[in-house]
Amino acid sequence: MRVFRQEDSGPGGARVSEADLRDFTRFLERHVNIDSARLRRLEETVHRLRSALWRHVGFRATEPLFLPQGSWAQRTIIAPGNRSDFDADLLVCRRPEHSWSATPAQYLYSLHAMVTKSVGNEYPARVKTRCVEVRFEDHHIDLVPYLPQPFTGSLSPGCIVNRTENRFEPVDPEGFTRWFLDRDNAAGGHLRHVVRLLKFARDLEPGLDVPSVILTVLLGRQVRRATAAAGGYIDLPTTLRTVLTDLTHWLSARPVLPEIADPSCSKAQFGHRLNAYSYGRLRNWIAECSLLVEDASTTRDDTERLRCLRQLFGDAFGE
Repeated sequence: MRVFRQEDSGPGGARVSEADLRDFTRFLERHVNIDSARLRRLEETVHRLRSALWRHVGFRATEPLFLPQGSWAQRTIIAPGNRSDFDADLLVCRRPEHSWSATPAQYLYSLHAMVTKSVGNEYPARVKTRCVEVRFEDHHIDLVPYLPQPFTGSLSPGCIVNRTENRFEPVDPEGFTRWFLDRDNAAGGHLRHVVRLLKFARDLEPGLDVPSVILTVLLGRQVRRATAAAGGYIDLPTTLRTVLTDLTHWLSARPVLPEIADPSCSKAQFGHRLNAYSYGRLRNWIAECSLLVEDASTTRDDTERLRCLRQLFGDAFGE
């Protein structure tokens, strides 16, 4: 039941005891990380879905390729927790249809029709803003139509489709994953765990509507190699404290919703996925998270440490 107990100081300040590191590790393993059985089910359903789609002649004619994306590719996927299911993003890279250049939404409608014909009797599918969601027993897969730029010799950068606005959106999915894994490496491999922890905490917070990609970008942007050299990411609790402190400072200097650029694609923005209200909630929540973690890391009272971290992560922390 010991958490954030500080021992001898190191390059980044006070170190965290082995017992406290085990508390974070245990909490991740028992409550936050997605388990291997769920991942196997995800891989099996992706294989089943791909096989069913490949039997569709019209789908094969689009010359498709599949590419894991989002939290699945970035290794930040978490267990469902209080949610009913978990999800994974799968890009469906395909040949462009020149006749749809003025009607991008047609890519989503076409994919939905092929999914419905292929697996609709077993698994319900629906069209969302940027994907076709296919639901399985305890998870769903978001199929995202993706059009690579021609003649680049690479799958990215390219475009996805916004059905609601009937337009293309530039993205670089492979570049984004490379960027995040580079940030994670600079943070000693702890950034992915910080993202998982805060996604878990976000899901416990009523009324907090912050897409995972926004959280991932904002947290990843706080990682700096100079901070790493100073010991700011020496372990997971220290990384959590450092990144939250830096993100709180960044947000406090921006009272109005700023541009949130895709770090891998200068033409892409994520800020439109928030509004003034949700951005204000995000700013306040991150400040509260930072304060709780700071209090937990500086108090000498174990009961108070546990109270702070349970307020953030729930009563299961430190069991």
